[in-house]
Amino acid sequence: MTTAPDPRRIAARALRYPQSATPTLLVICALGALLRFATLNVQSFDYDESFTVGVDLSGSLGHLFHVLPATESVPPLYFTLAWFWTRVFGLGEVGIRSLSALLGTALIPAAFFIARRLGSQGAGLFAALLIAVNPLQVWYSQEARTYALLALLSALSFWAFIRALDQPDAARMAAWAVASAAAVLSHYFAAFLVAPEAVWLVYVTRRRSAIIAAGAVAAVGTALIPLIISQAGPRTGWIAEIAFWSRIKEVVKASVSGAIAPTGNWELTLVALPVGVAMIYAASRLTGRERRGVILAAGAGGAALFIPLLLDVGGLHYLISKNVMPALTVLLITAALILGAARAGRVGTAGAILASVFFLAVTLDDTVNAKLQRPDYRAVAKVLGPPTPAEVVVTPNLGNMPIALYRPGSAYVPPAGWPTSEVVVVEPVSRINESNHGPTTPPAPPGFALEGTKTTRTYTLVCFESPMPRLATPSVLLALVGSAGGSSAQIWPKASASPTAETEARSLCASSR
Repeated sequence: MTTAPDPRRIAARALRYPQSATPTLLVICALGALLRFATLNVQSFDYDESFTVGVDLSGSLGHLFHVLPATESVPPLYFTLAWFWTRVFGLGEVGIRSLSALLGTALIPAAFFIARRLGSQGAGLFAALLIAVNPLQVWYSQEARTYALLALLSALSFWAFIRALDQPDAARMAAWAVASAAAVLSHYFAAFLVAPEAVWLVYVTRRRSAIIAAGAVAAVGTALIPLIISQAGPRTGWIAEIAFWSRIKEVVKASVSGAIAPTGNWELTLVALPVGVAMIYAASRLTGRERRGVILAAGAGGAALFIPLLLDVGGLHYLISKNVMPALTVLLITAALILGAARAGRVGTAGAILASVFFLAVTLDDTVNAKLQRPDYRAVAKVLGPPTPAEVVVTPNLGNMPIALYRPGSAYVPPAGWPTSEVVVVEPVSRINESNHGPTTPPAPPGFALEGTKTTRTYTLVCFESPMPRLATPSVLLALVGSAGGSSAQIWPKASASPTAETEARSLCASSR
């Protein structure tokens, strides 16, 4: 016998999920897609992306799995997906980054459905809007790395988690296990969201299916241990060199104002105060159901942030904003749940709109301000022209891989030095959050004279010339770039020594003497 649906439940659901939200959600998704896809080609590849394109994905699938332990510190899921994706769309900036843009766009409706399930239709729309325009979410939706996938799969894990709590049957537990295992395969830090979910599912439901699902995810994590061991090394040592409180500040600022964090403390305060007041007011107006949703989201997001923080205090230094993307994603949804409380009214709406307008302003600034973008080594490589064996290019240390990608065939200057008649020092425009805000002209290496400088919106080239080839040693060349992270000197020993290329190299900065 079929049980008739309860009219009261149908009416309550209709009030929470009015049909008019669909056009608004589509507009928000379109805005988020526009912010992600429209400018994929504006910025050149940065250091990490250069490894993705120039090393990890440069060969066969077997090559990828061979080099991954030596080149990366994350699991293989993103790179596997990207390998197949780029065989269709190519390894150019648009081709490979479009995968991240698609994943970042898919996160927008995912956030809507999560917030709608825990709160209301309005909370879902606020969550979608905050995710759509958040500068950090947009940044990693335009990067050929794993972080957009991590954010999406973490959200899907949380969505499956709350569905399994509502109805703890085998199918929903299996869905949670699949989403959570995929999240862990995208980044190890997903475990800090997934593990608390697993514990809570087992503790609350006391179901055999929950234990099996948690065990399956744990088995996936255990299978990754050999890879984790093989990836252990100095690649993440730079994180420990940043002061603990500086990294705390970076996580907070990046979550609201993007990877480069252009805003000053007074600007953040100017926005944070009214938004904070709106959240406090809205939190005081939560219904019992909304409060439970906020506690669940805040608990999961807070755990995903607190556990890495605790490990960092204990000596495992990995706490930076991109590593805690699962926490930041769920905490943005938490904020939307509070501001979207049914009884928060115009105050909650005003807080959500103000936060979204601030996010959008920073995101748009990122698209036009070179000081908020990745270093423009693509333009540098283009203006350098064809390489010659008699030329040395010196870059800040994180410029070596992008230059090698855009100017193939490079090698490091050998320890014994290299005979050269042309030395070009590359200085990308200083980011807005760096202390050096202007290009510098280093002293000429011994036997060389300043040929000139070439300054553009995104970089400065300083050119030194010698009338005859002179042996330039690495120590002399590397001293030309006053970078805290060191520098890199590259040569092109197999390049064609054509008169045309040598003439172009020598005239590079001649007009700016």
